[in-house]
Amino acid sequence: MYNAYQFEDGTQILRVLEKETQHWDVNNVNEISISYDPATTTRSEPTLRRKGETRDQALADWYHLDIVNRNKFKHALGCLAYMTRIFDLEEKAEIPTPTNELIWTGIGDITANIMADGRRELDAFFIYHDDSVIHFNQRPLTTGIQRYRLPDLPEGRFLVTDTVLATGFESCSKTYLLVNDGTPEGVRFDPYNSK
Repeated sequence: MYNAYQFEDGTQILRVLEKETQHWDVNNVNEISISYDPATTTRSEPTLRRKGETRDQALADWYHLDIVNRNKFKHALGCLAYMTRIFDLEEKAEIPTPTNELIWTGIGDITANIMADGRRELDAFFIYHDDSVIHFNQRPLTTGIQRYRLPDLPEGRFLVTDTVLATGFESCSKTYLLVNDGTPEGVRFDPYNSK
C-alpha cells in the first residue's frame, strides 16, 4: 500500500535510497524566495510625479527585490506581493499597513507569472531626489481615503516585511531594515535577522 521495501539490514535500504534519489536536485524546491541586491537599485530614474492636479518629472532612486521561483519544473502563476508589516524602531510602534498590492518592476501590474527556475523584480520602494520621504509603488486606489494606501515613510528606522503569494506555493516573507536619513544617498536597506 505504501510501496514498502523489505530489507534484511541497513545496507540494503541505503542502496535503494541512493538509487531512488540519484536524480534529485537539491536546488529544486517548491518555493519562492525574496532577496535584495544593491546592484538592483536604479539611481536617477526620471519618474512621473503627481502633485495634486499637476504632473512633473522628478529624479528618483528605485529599490527592487529579486523574486525567484526555485522550482525548476513548475511555474509560479498569479504572483502578488504585499508590504505586510511596517514597524517604526524609533517610536517603537507598529504602523498600520493596509493590504494593497505592490507593483512588479517594469510591467506596471500587480500580478506576474514567474517561469520555472525564473526570476522577476518587484518595486520595493523609491525616494525622490528633492524629497526626504520613502514611497511605495502600489496599486492605484479608486478612493481618496488614505487608510487604504501604504504610508509614506519619513526620516527614521523601520522594519518592513514583504510577502509574495503564488498559486501552488507557500507564501514567502522577508524582513528588512530600512533606514531613511532624509537623502537618497543615505538610504539603507538591509536584510534583518532578529537573532
